[in-house]
Amino acid sequence: MHPLSWLFWLGTVVGISVQTRNPLILVLLFGVSWVVLQGVRAREVRTARPGGHDTAPLQFTVTVMLIGGIVNMLTSHVGQSVLFQIPSWIPVLGPLLGGPVTLEALVFGLLNGLVLATLFTAFLVLTSALSTRDLIGYLPRAFYPLAVVSAIAVTFAPNVRRQFEQVREAQAIRGHRMRGLKDWLPLMMPLLVGGLERALQLAEAMTARGFVRDTNGSSYHARARVVLLVGLVLLLAGEVWALLPAQPGIGRVTRWVAVGLIVAAIWYAGRGTQRTRYRKVVWRRCDTGVLMLSLGLLVLAQVRHAGLSYNPYPVLSAPSFDPLLGWGILGLLAPLFCLSRGGTEEGVS
Repeated sequence: MHPLSWLFWLGTVVGISVQTRNPLILVLLFGVSWVVLQGVRAREVRTARPGGHDTAPLQFTVTVMLIGGIVNMLTSHVGQSVLFQIPSWIPVLGPLLGGPVTLEALVFGLLNGLVLATLFTAFLVLTSALSTRDLIGYLPRAFYPLAVVSAIAVTFAPNVRRQFEQVREAQAIRGHRMRGLKDWLPLMMPLLVGGLERALQLAEAMTARGFVRDTNGSSYHARARVVLLVGLVLLLAGEVWALLPAQPGIGRVTRWVAVGLIVAAIWYAGRGTQRTRYRKVVWRRCDTGVLMLSLGLLVLAQVRHAGLSYNPYPVLSAPSFDPLLGWGILGLLAPLFCLSRGGTEEGVS
């Protein structure tokens, strides 16, 4: 699948998840995301592509829901279904957490945890389906150097851990045993030397690819900084004008102009950053289908917003379910069809 179609899919899941606390909708969204994640991981196994299989979304979901439910139950004393009372005479905790513990607060905390678990699973799908190169390639060109450096920094800890395991296994084969602090030296020295060698190789590779070269980017960046500064000043002025009772219209117009200037500054600064692609990304008919389903579901969620609303306060009640929204959410399983096709259909650029 095309990276943009994955981004639209993720935006749809995130956009609906943050708007609702309906448990039926959230369970359906989480289930769809989990099924798509299993399909992506199964494809990684078939194509021998290394993926992030260390994180289990189901265990994370149970943990975050329990934490959210307990914390909200102890801190929010709202609702009519009282489970028990926390005495206020308990030292330290009594004045902070004392009061009625309600079923409504527990349910609301569980739902908040389910929202976080759904977002976590959806982002896990994105990181499993796309490589770091694909994600960086669709950032604004003005942020491209920063994105490359951030991606290298993110991979630092996993690389060090992998190299440490290799060094420890090699030293164990040579008969090395850990008995005290001095036994760490045969592990730390190869790890330090290997890290320095890897850093030098990476620096040479980035220099050879022209990462530090700047032909005409400085002039673009200087002008973009001026436009960005003007946009930030207008944005601050628009916020001030919006607070004045007599000038709300001027404030809104000024904010829109400021946002336009900021976007223009980012775009103009990106013109000074050159970026090349060695592999052309193909947009296929399946990507068009995923895009249309995602946009259609977002529109449907706004039209039938009542199907997303649910509030357990003040008295816990059964949630409603909109069948049309449910079928639309099931349409988010479309990436599984694209993955099963294996990219065999003819694509268009």
